[in-house]
Amino acid sequence: MNKKLLSLFWLLCLMFVGQTAKADTWTVAGNSSILNGTASWAPSNAENDMTEQTDGTFKLVVTDCTLEKGTNYEYKVVKNHDWGESYPSSNAKLTVSETAKYTVTFTFNP
Repeated sequence: MNKKLLSLFWLLCLMFVGQTAKADTWTVAGNSSILNGTASWAPSNAENDMTEQTDGTFKLVVTDCTLEKGTNYEYKVVKNHDWGESYPSSNAKLTVSETAKYTVTFTFNP
């Protein structure tokens, strides 16, 4: 009986250790202008996935975005490509004071 329980215990331990915890994916969804024309408000778009940084934050850098002066560009950060969890609760807004090409850096701390 003890050998069976011990065997069962080790089997469960191996199953637990064999399972790897899937890290969360954080994606920027918003106006296509601030995402270089990629699909607007598409949380499943892996092109806009953020990269985890050494300090635990996540970052996405988008270069050569043509942004218009005074326009409100809106976005959210979405967890695991699903609208079930997204931040902030109201859309974040980005407005520039001069029409130009910009590098936009999104940083998120879950």
